[in-house]
Amino acid sequence: MNMGNDLKESTGAPLGVLKKVFGYDGFRLNQKDIVDAVVSGENVFVLMPTGGGKSLCYQVPGLIREGVAVVVSPLVAVMKDQVDALRGRGLRAEYISSSQSAATHRDTLSGIRAGEVDFFTWRQRGSNYLAFKSSFEA
Repeated sequence: MNMGNDLKESTGAPLGVLKKVFGYDGFRLNQKDIVDAVVSGENVFVLMPTGGGKSLCYQVPGLIREGVAVVVSPLVAVMKDQVDALRGRGLRAEYISSSQSAATHRDTLSGIRAGEVDFFTWRQRGSNYLAFKSSFEA
């Protein structure tokens, strides 16, 4: 299923995405303002407690805006859980961690370049940012 592209083509309304993909009738406190800011291209810093609804603040805009949504996560377990949850909703999500093979990393990066990924999650650690960045340079 390619729900990410279908949503990008069919709706630009955050509330519509929230309902259709995540099954919620409305945003929690401050989520709508955050989502609207991200959708409009603003830089946003969000600090919320565990369980406060941070994920929807990047997932909804990630389904509305063009391209791949890049998520930096400090914990591999959280990364995998988030990707599994997105995949469970029919979305194209991938992650890269040190527990995966180099072939898996290459396949994931190829999928991103080919436009086959809506959400990409990774853990920035040490100098791996430079290697990651260089993998997209011509």
